[in-house]
Amino acid sequence: MKKLILILVAFGVANIQAMETKYGIGYSNKEISSGGQSIDWDNIELSYYVSFDNNFAAEFSLSTGIKDNSFVDGNDIVKYEGDTSYFLKGIYNINDTFYISGIYADAKVKVTVSGVSASAGDEDFGFGLGANFQIPNSENIIRVGFESFDFSPAGTDTEIDKLTLTYLF
Repeated sequence: MKKLILILVAFGVANIQAMETKYGIGYSNKEISSGGQSIDWDNIELSYYVSFDNNFAAEFSLSTGIKDNSFVDGNDIVKYEGDTSYFLKGIYNINDTFYISGIYADAKVKVTVSGVSASAGDEDFGFGLGANFQIPNSENIIRVGFESFDFSPAGTDTEIDKLTLTYLF
């Protein structure tokens, strides 16, 4: 919780010097993979975007699962749910369209096997890249992006790949 408060305070200070700020709403599909197997789930994201004069930007995003996924493992039904996660991104705009980003992710997932639930979470760094599309005659942006970061709760070797579609206004 302390980290979240510090991040919000940092964004408040950054907002004073920011050239432009935007809010965003988006959809993301997260794929978690480990040991050659993968499963994905759908999420909705809310974000706060701050653009600076020198092609740099920062973004804070909250994400929560909206569609769960499950599969059968022997006699057990395994259900994955996206729990509330947050992401802090440092963005470098290569030009008006393309960007790369460094990401700090605090991701969580809830797993239910035969009625027994457990949550797993991890904090780690990752990277992203994508494209911004300016809506004609508007300051609003549609963003398509890809992000990847390690997700290794309890020492597992797991990765999360995330595809996003965001509307910044």
